[in-house]
Amino acid sequence: MNILAVDTGFGDVKVVYGDSNSVKNIFKFPSAVAQVEKNALVNDVNLIEHEGRSFYVGDAALGIQNSAIIDISDYSRLEKATPLFLLKAIKDLDISVPDIIVLGLSIAQVSNSGYYKETVENLFKGLGKDVRVIVLPQGAASKLTIDRYGATFPQVSKDFNPQLNYVLCDIGFNTLDVCHVVNGKTSANMLRGIEKQGAIVIASALVEKIKEAHGLNLTVNEARQILNEGSFKRRGVSYEVVSFIQEAKLAYIENLKVIIEDQFGDILDKVDNLFIVGGGAYFLSDITDPFFKIPKEQAEYYNAVGYYLFGLKQPA
Repeated sequence: MNILAVDTGFGDVKVVYGDSNSVKNIFKFPSAVAQVEKNALVNDVNLIEHEGRSFYVGDAALGIQNSAIIDISDYSRLEKATPLFLLKAIKDLDISVPDIIVLGLSIAQVSNSGYYKETVENLFKGLGKDVRVIVLPQGAASKLTIDRYGATFPQVSKDFNPQLNYVLCDIGFNTLDVCHVVNGKTSANMLRGIEKQGAIVIASALVEKIKEAHGLNLTVNEARQILNEGSFKRRGVSYEVVSFIQEAKLAYIENLKVIIEDQFGDILDKVDNLFIVGGGAYFLSDITDPFFKIPKEQAEYYNAVGYYLFGLKQPA
């Protein structure tokens, strides 16, 4: 049984592929799509064709003019782009259509799961393929990864106690998913998905700090890249902004605590840890408070690995 687990997000698409024995491939590409014209005179290996149109997806899309790039900034655009993400993943893996495809949506968007599943099923029906499609809630699905790996993926954890009480935060670029785990079980009454409260908050704060200090106007996407590098250049001049980034991170952590307490009450006083996963976890990885559990590597894959582990449990 072959399982394709794909965590589609507004920043990157994370892909995990494996069989009943083990994970075979794990990789990501930018959540970028651009419509392009097909030219019969050129054998363009980057082209992805869908519904009679041609697209670049991932890094190839980012390499062309901005006016052609489709902004994947809300659920409706994510749904339309997902078939292209899947076609690219299958093409990059150089595989036939898998037996099971497991995807996820933010808890904030999980009410659209039926439409999302149908969109993917229709893609493969159009290709004459019968594929089992499963859609899970992001964040909550990453608990499956935590149960096995703790904060040490890809190494299986030897000391993580899966019976702990903790709050799990999946920080995407746009969305923040929060769930409460009680005695190792996800509490159905404590699942929240909040849009526009992911790492975009840190990036937006950095944009404002740079504007105030240097009079420069940056986009949020530019700031996202600066968060990783700590500096940027404009017209040959280098700007070091590590202190701005640290201020924005600390403010985000305090705001995160407020959000959790607003949603769940004083729950942080009653849990062992605040476990942070998702791409946004990297921006907070230098926090030394032992209350925070943050994977040092591959935190952005915790959802996709959870999808794969869920797929393993399905009957052949």
